[in-house]
Amino acid sequence: MLSSMTGPTPASAIMHAGFVNAGGVLLARLAPVFAIQQNVMLLIVALGAVSSVLAQAMMLVKADYKGRLGCSTVAQMGFMILQCGLGFFAAAVAHLIIHGFYKAYLFLSTGSQVVKKAPKKKNMATPPSSPRAWRW
Repeated sequence: MLSSMTGPTPASAIMHAGFVNAGGVLLARLAPVFAIQQNVMLLIVALGAVSSVLAQAMMLVKADYKGRLGCSTVAQMGFMILQCGLGFFAAAVAHLIIHGFYKAYLFLSTGSQVVKKAPKKKNMATPPSSPRAWRW
């Protein structure tokens, strides 16, 4: 998941949506198989909790915006798996849909974040002007 962040934004967004949706949908579809085995459900809870906490920790040290988006998604996937392990499959599906819309917005707005943080050239020949200055 995190290695998909090195690609262009549209490609990483499509891979992001595929990975997230595939895991959540698979767990929801196989809910009757998992729900009858308590040991498997406890394992799913443990895996979800560990992946959620580790991804949140990784997000704190990521410098790039797309890397933080990827870590955030891994953490949300972990939380969704935790929900499935606790037996809240409907909540996990709702989480999947809401997360998809939210991350689609964030991926589409990534370009504007990159532009806002781009360094600007300083021209020493002309004095700096204030943003309120009128130009006729």
